[in-house]
Amino acid sequence: MKRDKAIWITLLVLISAILLFILFRKENEKFKWYKTFESTTLHPYDFGVFEALIQKEGKNKFTSVKESLNQYLDTNKLGQTYLFAGNNCYLRATEIDSLLSFARVGNQLVFITEGIPEQLLTQALADEKIQLETYFQNKVSVSLNQSASLKFNGKNLFQFRSFNKDTSENTNWNYFHFPSNNLFFEYVQPQYDILGTVDSNVNFIKIYYGKGEIYVHSNPLLFTNYAMRNERGFDYVNQCLNSIQLSNVLFDYSARIYKKETDLLMKQSETPLSFILSKPALKWAWYLSLLSLILFLFFVIKRKQRKIPVLEQKKNTTMGFIETLSALNLSHDNSYQMAEQKMQLFLYFIRTKLGIATLDIQAEQVKHIAKKSKVNEKIVERIFDYYFQVIDYKKEKTDSTNLIELYNRINTFYKHYNNNQ
Repeated sequence: MKRDKAIWITLLVLISAILLFILFRKENEKFKWYKTFESTTLHPYDFGVFEALIQKEGKNKFTSVKESLNQYLDTNKLGQTYLFAGNNCYLRATEIDSLLSFARVGNQLVFITEGIPEQLLTQALADEKIQLETYFQNKVSVSLNQSASLKFNGKNLFQFRSFNKDTSENTNWNYFHFPSNNLFFEYVQPQYDILGTVDSNVNFIKIYYGKGEIYVHSNPLLFTNYAMRNERGFDYVNQCLNSIQLSNVLFDYSARIYKKETDLLMKQSETPLSFILSKPALKWAWYLSLLSLILFLFFVIKRKQRKIPVLEQKKNTTMGFIETLSALNLSHDNSYQMAEQKMQLFLYFIRTKLGIATLDIQAEQVKHIAKKSKVNEKIVERIFDYYFQVIDYKKEKTDSTNLIELYNRINTFYKHYNNNQ
């Protein structure tokens, strides 16, 4: 038990040291190489460059929404664009209704996010089924649909870099899946246009809603500082914005903040595991937890049992018993009783070892004993002849000489028997 306890203490200290090393290493890093999605130009996966481009491209004013959204939405004004960019869009039910009313009168809604409220998509598509799916890849090819009058030619390759910035790493890429068994689309013109793809999967759509439009892009990673570091990435984002024709932008920061009441409204494309694996600290904690579990099972599944006590080897006290009994009989000068006991022990041996009945010893039994014991028949005959002719005949008059002779004859039988086995 002390050894097991020492092993577990050592493992705990080792795991704690590794975790502390990773966490302190992260704090000391100048750049965070994971999906931060913040409004700065500091980290690779922030939106600082993108937001600067919006303010440059957008016509008229740029408004930051950091409080209650509803007070910024004016359905009496046209030519406005609501824009959200982030990991998940946390909107309340009342805010979703206000946004749809905002779009219905002729304004635009733009969502660049991995998680969009399911209620919003359902109402915007008039209950048509659309699913947000996820796959994992480190390098993808993105393109814009030429039929959508977009000027972005060819494809743009994007490679996701991990937090150590020197290696590529798989991350989640989201896309829209339209069930093929929906007969509605066979007879009715769809309410949306496909504007872009990622690895041939739809990731950018335009939904017609009332007099306005709703744009949804499922890969905000393509709008980050790192993605826009080169001309191709910058051109891709610029053409996406040109297709939307931004004006009077309401950039929503408040929807990035988690709200408990939005849980049931979210259409999460990201699974809990994919979220964990997307955060380096959580990912390493997950891997270390799995390693700890494996080590725990390795040491615990061994069969446990109490220590087996060391028992003293049993001693054969038969000879001691016989010597004591013999000394007792000798002290009483009872050679006949000793001879009888010796003969009874010999007959017991024949019954148990050879399996021969000894109730009535005849010539046939003597031959049978000699055959099974592999001892010369004469040796067996001499034992029984002496016993019946001397010991049994003299009875109480048996002396020590007769006892010794019987003992020697029986002992001769035992020696031959043991030698032949």
